[in-house]
Amino acid sequence: MRCQPDLGEYALLVTGAAGFIGRRLVGRLLALGAAVVAADRVEPRQAGGASWLVGDLLDCAHTHRAMAALQAPRGRRRAVFHLAGQSSRAQAVADPDGALAQNVVATQRVLECCRAAGVSRVLFPSTALVYRERGPGPITEDDPVGPASIYEATKLCAEALVAGYGGAFGFSADVARVSAAYGPGCRPDTVVGSAVAQARARRSVALRSLAPVRDFVFVDDVVDTLVGLLCAGHEPGARIFNVCSGVATSVGEMAAELCRIAGLGPPAETGIPGGCAGPLRIELSPRRLEARTGLGPWTSLSEGLARTLEEQV
Repeated sequence: MRCQPDLGEYALLVTGAAGFIGRRLVGRLLALGAAVVAADRVEPRQAGGASWLVGDLLDCAHTHRAMAALQAPRGRRRAVFHLAGQSSRAQAVADPDGALAQNVVATQRVLECCRAAGVSRVLFPSTALVYRERGPGPITEDDPVGPASIYEATKLCAEALVAGYGGAFGFSADVARVSAAYGPGCRPDTVVGSAVAQARARRSVALRSLAPVRDFVFVDDVVDTLVGLLCAGHEPGARIFNVCSGVATSVGEMAAELCRIAGLGPPAETGIPGGCAGPLRIELSPRRLEARTGLGPWTSLSEGLARTLEEQV
């Protein structure tokens, strides 16, 4: 763990706190001394020292309760990590109305509750899928966006809301465009989650396509990034950062390394059509993030895959 500030001066709300990234973020914030209010639609298996609120952010009363629970003792800074939302590209395509409600409407309600409560520090994880597909070479935050599905469109709408509140109401907001996050507890419908599930079952790893190129980033690096951004500054306005390792890796290379770690034969390609695979290549630059937070180097893919394979969540 590289990022170890003292967060004793903070009272923090984490929405989507029971999710893949959320639950590790809550644990990290508590370990660093913050007072944490955790909100999600499901009950946690362990509260772990956080104050948990169960409900739907689309319910205005619940959202106001979550914000009211963030009342901080004198001298504590308040901030919100808004992680709640639809995180599956395939589910968003299957249910556009649900994606719009969870990713856009709920985000606006959280931001408005922040404004009403006088909380002006917001950190919002988005997705690197919002970028327009391009050839080799790392994508920077200044490159054009081009949503290719409902999921990316809703995330860009949410980003625009965050920026709008930054401009209109002086919020200090950081948008973190997260690349292909993986790690213990990642969803089985992700490419790493599927490969790990097969490797744990001691089966040969077979994936739809081995060709796509991604920037795989370990979940604890994502958490460190969010903590680092919180501590890096509170000036008004909205900023965008790529959250990535800076290393472009094909799905085939990732699967081959996982098979090597698990003692299995080489991965196979099923070639089954369909699904919602996304762009062929996503290669990102972490330079702006590293300059802002001082973070890096990042967890290697070999180490991250080994930890994902070993840890049960």
